[in-house]
Amino acid sequence: MWLFTVHGFYSIVQKGPGEWHVRAREKRDLENLKKLTGLRIKVQESYPGSDYPWRMLVGKRGKEIIFKDLGDDIEYGNFKGEVGRRPDQAGKLPAYHEIWAIMALHARGAVIR
Repeated sequence: MWLFTVHGFYSIVQKGPGEWHVRAREKRDLENLKKLTGLRIKVQESYPGSDYPWRMLVGKRGKEIIFKDLGDDIEYGNFKGEVGRRPDQAGKLPAYHEIWAIMALHARGAVIR
């Protein structure tokens, strides 16, 4: 699952029974998530050069905390506007605009290549 949030961009995948990898391209995104959730989990650089070189391993409870706290933190009226107001996330704004435009085209039946 991809999560585009005002705290960072994450990819969360299950790697084994009861084990999820919360992955990011930027370490600060995972540090932001730790700060939001209060989770005391080590941010690991386990796959340098990969799509997501930074990750945290969480169990079911950690995963539940992440989703709850991210959901509880939606206190803005415009996602892209809020991203643009956050100095450590504003650099992602052009990419988010592109993703928004591509998905708008897709919704209209356009073939995206």
